[in-house]
Amino acid sequence: MQTKAVYPFDFHLAFTYALRGNTLEIRQEYKNLSSTPMPFSSGFHPYFLCGDKNQIEVDIPSTSYQDNRTKENLAFDGKFDFEQDEIDAVFGNLASRSTSVTDSDRQLKIAIAYDDFYTCLVFWTVKGKDFYCLEPWSASRNSLNTQENLTVLAPNESCTATVRITANFF
Repeated sequence: MQTKAVYPFDFHLAFTYALRGNTLEIRQEYKNLSSTPMPFSSGFHPYFLCGDKNQIEVDIPSTSYQDNRTKENLAFDGKFDFEQDEIDAVFGNLASRSTSVTDSDRQLKIAIAYDDFYTCLVFWTVKGKDFYCLEPWSASRNSLNTQENLTVLAPNESCTATVRITANFF
């Protein structure tokens, strides 16, 4: 009932998880059970363990991002300054629907593939912590308030989306 007070829609959300070799496939189904159109957005926030962040190589299919803290638009050359207290970078205008991080310290490559439902990627980490997040999102933060890039389902309509996370040691 608390959700209904701030999000007045009846809906059904189902996630199906499948392990296929070294890939985790996450299939989502969103269904509007309301009698009115239902706007929404979705995103994943997976954390990945890492050692020395200066040993990670980030492959994001975009040449620019918005800093979520300052709202400044910045060019991206594949490198981050990990001496910053926090990196909260939102990438749009994606050239492909896959991204990866190669961690030379752990000899591990994490690749994430996602379908067209996801229109942006977020890279987030905090200085001094042994993790980074690489997050497919269907719309940017606060989209329910800004109304930007929302998915709108008609009554009884549904949509599906899929994210695949693959881990390869080398």
